Amino acid sequence: MRSKTTQNRSCTRNRRKLKQTVLIGEIYLDRLYRQKLRQPLVRELSRFQSVRRDFSLLFPDSTAWAAIEDKLRSLDIPELRSFAPKEILHESKSIPTGHFSLLLGAVFQSQERTLREEELQQFSQQIIAAMESIGGRLRT
Repeated sequence: MRSKTTQNRSCTRNRRKLKQTVLIGEIYLDRLYRQKLRQPLVRELSRFQSVRRDFSLLFPDSTAWAAIEDKLRSLDIPELRSFAPKEILHESKSIPTGHFSLLLGAVFQSQERTLREEELQQFSQQIIAAMESIGGRLRT
């Protein structure tokens, strides 16, 4: 037997011809207003072009994204503006059993100048070394 609340929701949804589930919530403004305001972080847009590099890597299945993310953040490369997984493959003929393939996208940009190819190569080597230290390797 359905509860009265469930019946009321169904009736309201049918009456108003809603096709999606209706959710109702409450906001306690007194609690919200007691929270401290955070300072917004604003960074000036760079007038220098960003450079995107992709890394195709193999990792053991036991490697979590959190470990990869922590390792990349620990590199402390100021020019590394962002990184994100672009593609993850778990089963393929070219992927060894017990491993997954990660296509990692990284964006580099400087606030002061255009990045040189030598710098980008150095950053790339740092990322590869960091990934190797947690069990990853470049995919060939």
